[in-house]
Amino acid sequence: MILALAYLTLEVRTLYHGPVLSGGFISDAEQYTYSVVWLAFGVALLIGGILLNSKPARLASAAMVMLTVAQVFLVDMAGLQGVYQALSFIGLGVVLLGIGWFYQRLLFISRTRGAALKSPPATKS
Repeated sequence: MILALAYLTLEVRTLYHGPVLSGGFISDAEQYTYSVVWLAFGVALLIGGILLNSKPARLASAAMVMLTVAQVFLVDMAGLQGVYQALSFIGLGVVLLGIGWFYQRLLFISRTRGAALKSPPATKS
């Protein structure tokens, strides 16, 4: 996960600075792109973990999302200006609401199936 995150971060850096990564100013657009890419990576891990029924992937997703939340609150809120700051905060909120809704639906479906399997069959009188 750390190597994938480093790769994604360096790809964003390359997108904004070209092949020379050793210097340069980090613009608001670049900082915002880091947040978007990291959050998309966390959501991709979540979807992969659910599709593959992989608890480690879902835990990695939770760690990635928490890292992104920390990055948005500590870095983006302090460094970004104007519309990028608003988009970063609103985008994070929408994705977190979506993840919560998705997990609620997923858990509701699994609990309903579990209850249906545990309940005794109906008998006719």
